[in-house]
Amino acid sequence: MTAAWTRIQNLKDRLEKKWRKGIFLAQRITPENFTPLRIPLKHPTARELAHDFAAARDWVAHWVSHESAPGRPGFDIEWHAFTHRSLGKNRLPAAVIFPTLADVVSFLGKTRQTERFHTLFHIITDRFPPLAGLLLDHPLSVLQHDKVWEKLLAILDFMTGHPLPGIYIRQLEIPGVDTKFIETHKAWLVKLLTCVLPETAVDDTAKGPAAFENRFGFLSRPARVRFRF
Repeated sequence: MTAAWTRIQNLKDRLEKKWRKGIFLAQRITPENFTPLRIPLKHPTARELAHDFAAARDWVAHWVSHESAPGRPGFDIEWHAFTHRSLGKNRLPAAVIFPTLADVVSFLGKTRQTERFHTLFHIITDRFPPLAGLLLDHPLSVLQHDKVWEKLLAILDFMTGHPLPGIYIRQLEIPGVDTKFIETHKAWLVKLLTCVLPETAVDDTAKGPAAFENRFGFLSRPARVRFRF
């Protein structure tokens, strides 16, 4: 049945899953980890060819129209040649091969995001080399925080220069950084600060509403105690 034959959208869906795992972004930084990507295709069987040759021909044309060409990165088609007893010699796309990472991200329409991650990775790790592993493990988080990296890095600069600062978060004198900013990006900041601060400046046992403050040496507001009379 033609519905079972692999289509371009099926291929994109499969690659999108890898994208969402951050695999391709990480490989932009470590290109040695990329090898030509071969993806098998579900193609017409001999019986399906005989039953609906026109549909099979259209399916082949569907793939050929999307194949890479000069000035259009993408995939190459791996062909399977065979002889059909009633249709004679034929060939069908058996798989697609993406020779380079650039071909993959171009096919997905993710070239701009990939290059932005590459730029951010080097900007960030030039200032804080210990963050390299975290960024490679969470590349999509790097992109999600694209607009606030200068503020995040300013916080890291302050904290590495003043570990266990002993002040309230509201007393941070960093442009654009207030309690609301810290609260909004708290989960990511915990990961960043844990990577760049010495172990003696991080309390891994901190829990509760003031866990962030207690973990990194900020003052926290005293808990309110209610009395009934």
